[in-house]
Formats: sequence, structure tokens, C-alpha cells
Amino acid sequence: MSVYGMTGVSRESAARQRHWVSVTIGICLIMLGSIAVWAVVATNLVSVVSLGVLVLIGGIAYAVSAIRAGSLGGAMLRVVLGTLFAVAGWYLITRPALGAVTLTLAIAWLLIVGGIVHIVIAAFEGRDTWGWAVASGATSLLLGMLLWARWPVTGLFAIGLFVGIQLLLFGIAQVVAGLAPAPARTRMTAAAT
Repeated sequence: MSVYGMTGVSRESAARQRHWVSVTIGICLIMLGSIAVWAVVATNLVSVVSLGVLVLIGGIAYAVSAIRAGSLGGAMLRVVLGTLFAVAGWYLITRPALGAVTLTLAIAWLLIVGGIVHIVIAAFEGRDTWGWAVASGATSLLLGMLLWARWPVTGLFAIGLFVGIQLLLFGIAQVVAGLAPAPARTRMTAAAT
């Protein structure tokens, strides 16, 4: 049996091309993440405006879905909820700095409450991996307290910093997956997606 497919390209050559595509995407993500961290305030504002656009579109779509409601009460609730989402989206678009400060406070409290819940669950369940659950909960709790302690200043950069770090980490994972030996690369690429 031939190693060449119908295109005349060997499987090894196709695998190498996919390997370099992964590395190239990873390098681009690392560069974008670096720019995002370097221009963290701008990244923060762009992220909030992007979220605002999505929330606005979702709110409009939800309000329009009132047409398909089974009852008048259901239709009215959909219009009210859709309008609230649309207003929230418009607020994020037109006032991104205030929106970022508000979202950062919400994220801080989410991390604090989530961290406490993770620690309590780990204490009650007592599984073999309880240490990892406590570490995860403690990390969330600490991060939430740090955001809250310096709020509203953290609202000017936190979301942008999180986006930049996520882009950097995902880019590094793509590069590592692309440079890994073939069997490991298959496992790592599947885990990254």
C-alpha cells in the first residue's frame, strides 16, 4: 500500500504541514497575547465593547423571539428580558470603562464565592484529589480578593490582562503541541481543542 493519498502527498508530509500550522498559529497567539498584555487597558476596553455587542445582539434576538412565545405573558417576559439584555449591551458599548469596572467587581465576587464553595466541597467530599480542589479554590479566592481589594483600579486592566494571559498560554500550548513528537502531538492537540 502506498503512503501517498489521492493528492500525491505523503502522510508524513501532511503531518509536517499540520505541525507547522499549529506552530504558526501558536506563534501568532503568543504575539497577540503579548500585545494584549502590553496594551492591557486597550485590550480591556476592546474586550468589554465586544462583549457588549454580543449581549446587545442576544438581547435583540431574545426580544424578537417573543413572536414565537406560546402565551402573551411569555411574550411580554421575553420582550422585557431581551430589552434588559439589549440595554446592558448598549451600556457596555457606550461606557466600556464603567462596564469594565462593573464586570471586574462581578468577577471578583464570583471568584471569591466560587473559591469558598470549592474549598468547602473538597473538605466535605474528602476524595484523593482534595488537595488539588483546595488549591484551586484557594487560588480563586485569593485572585478574587486581590481584584476586590484594589477595585475599582483593577477594573481598568483585569479583563484585558486575563485575555492576554489566556492568549499567551493557548499560544504556548499550540507551539508545544506542534513541536511534540507525532504520538504526543496527537494527544496534546486533542487535549488543546
